[in-house]
Amino acid sequence: MALDYRFQLPPHLPRGYEQMEILNLGAGHCSSPISEQFLTLKCRNLTNVEVFRPVFNQLVGLNFASSVENVCEDIRIFVGGLAEGSYDVVIMLDVLEHFTKEDGQKILKAITRIARKGVCLFLPMKECPQDDYEGNPYQRHLSTWVAEEFPTPWVVEYYEEFHTHVDPPADAAWVMLYN
Repeated sequence: MALDYRFQLPPHLPRGYEQMEILNLGAGHCSSPISEQFLTLKCRNLTNVEVFRPVFNQLVGLNFASSVENVCEDIRIFVGGLAEGSYDVVIMLDVLEHFTKEDGQKILKAITRIARKGVCLFLPMKECPQDDYEGNPYQRHLSTWVAEEFPTPWVVEYYEEFHTHVDPPADAAWVMLYN
């Protein structure tokens, strides 16, 4: 079954992404319907950053369509050490909510600084509680985000009741910033 076009990654990326260097923060093991698209995404270079060693070890064993570099490090440390304009595009799929609001704001500031062409986020909106699972303490949701926290020039595509694994179902959104 094909992924609903609204959740396909390429339409949410800047034009010409095939020739770009893309940073995938909080890569996970690329097993969700949205994140598994990284396996077939063709770009000049893809850098995956994942902090949890067991998941990182799974990530390293995957076959990607792009030239890939895998890094096992905390996102806050990794992005803090990058120069302005280090990557063309920075992507975070279901990641921002795993940080406190304060750390999330710092990460947003850092990734807008290091992205030459754009930033692409996918995240729950409003309440979407989640504890550790699969033995991964980094899976806990530590913050809640709302669309209003991403003012213009951010672009927000909102989807009501996307996350059906919680009751009541939680909303989600693509949140993009193009430079």
